[in-house]
Amino acid sequence: MWAFWLLIQYIYIWGTYSEAGSDCWCIHNFAFDFARHMEEYPWYTEYFSMYSNNIVLGLVGIVIQKLMPVSCIEDVWLLTSFLAALLADFAIFWTLRFVVYNLGEQYYGIAFLASCLLIGLSEEASILYSDILSLWTIPFAGFHISKSMKEDNPRRKYFDYLIAGLALGFGGAVKPQILIFLIAGVIVVLVRFGIQEKPFHAWKPFLLGILVCVAICTGLSNVGKQWFCDNIVSLSKENPRQYFEDTEFPLLHWMNMGLNKQSVGYYNSEDVEATRATVGKGNKSAMLKDSIKERLTNFGILGYLKFVNKKVVLALQNGTFSEGIVWKGSCINNEQFAKKIQEVFLPTSQLWKHSVAVLVQVIYLGCLWCGSASAIFDLKKKDNIIVQIAQITLLGEVIFLAMFERNKRYFFSALPLLIFLAINGIDQFTKLKRSHVKNDSIR
Repeated sequence: MWAFWLLIQYIYIWGTYSEAGSDCWCIHNFAFDFARHMEEYPWYTEYFSMYSNNIVLGLVGIVIQKLMPVSCIEDVWLLTSFLAALLADFAIFWTLRFVVYNLGEQYYGIAFLASCLLIGLSEEASILYSDILSLWTIPFAGFHISKSMKEDNPRRKYFDYLIAGLALGFGGAVKPQILIFLIAGVIVVLVRFGIQEKPFHAWKPFLLGILVCVAICTGLSNVGKQWFCDNIVSLSKENPRQYFEDTEFPLLHWMNMGLNKQSVGYYNSEDVEATRATVGKGNKSAMLKDSIKERLTNFGILGYLKFVNKKVVLALQNGTFSEGIVWKGSCINNEQFAKKIQEVFLPTSQLWKHSVAVLVQVIYLGCLWCGSASAIFDLKKKDNIIVQIAQITLLGEVIFLAMFERNKRYFFSALPLLIFLAINGIDQFTKLKRSHVKNDSIR
């Protein structure tokens, strides 16, 4: 199965690798220029100061191009596409381990199929950006948390939570949305700590994982910002730290953009320009608070609920998570066979929309339905901690989409957990069916 999948994936990447668009273009061009010791970075200075969460990605891009130098920017896109594919395989591998460890080897095949279609053939799996770079961290952490719960050796328990915390800390630094999984875990543990009579020391390994995650996430983010101010901003600004703080976009920016009625919460250039034009962190926050208050007032309670419903449906409805040419630009491989591959695998192709996209959508909708069934079955059965963490994480992802900017890519991080919960739903339904058959046979 793996050999067949890797062949398909190689054909997919080789035939469709392209110059990336949007933020991904900025990050890898910056890394390419920095690796060649450019003396000035005026455009990059403003971009990374505004979107400071992408600085760690910029550092990752620099490390890649230092370790694997390429001669031209076209080679960057080929290299990063294959690295994205490897990371997709890494995410698939840990999703499979997570599913099999908790639910059994009999579900390996269906989990493999769902993972390859939803993760491996996604647009995000061919573009080296935060989505695919952080995707493996949640199933990796989920597997080790599950493993630690069945572990009797205290040292191994601590080790499992330690490496789970390290992975989530890295994932959170690259893509803060990953931390929703950590928050869900804290909620479940606090509830169980309140209703169970376990001593406090029983939760110490989990506390270690939380502390390691927070330390790694904040550490990487702060080191990245300091490095950027010292090595990039300082080349063109007299007071680099002050410039950075005055330019950085606060979290309220994405909340304000998520309330834009015209774009239904999607990216809006006018909102970006309004935040960009306001100088100073305090002034930005004050302007955004006023804008958020005004937009909420204009909606009214009923109008806001209708808006959020429409926004979330638009964000969740497409299982391909494709933005068309927004992220995946013009293909670089112009060979005749590659063009035929592009007709099958490229999101802008009509053949793709009526073949691969349909198959992916069917699997995605099946996962949504089975995941919902899992939640219904678990209303009575509440002893599986990892299932509860996964369910609260998915609920958190939906709340995130409701509160902040609408983007198809934002639910991509939840795919490993969605696949896990879908198969858990199938497992619960199978057990229920067997129970009915057994009762009928007894009668």
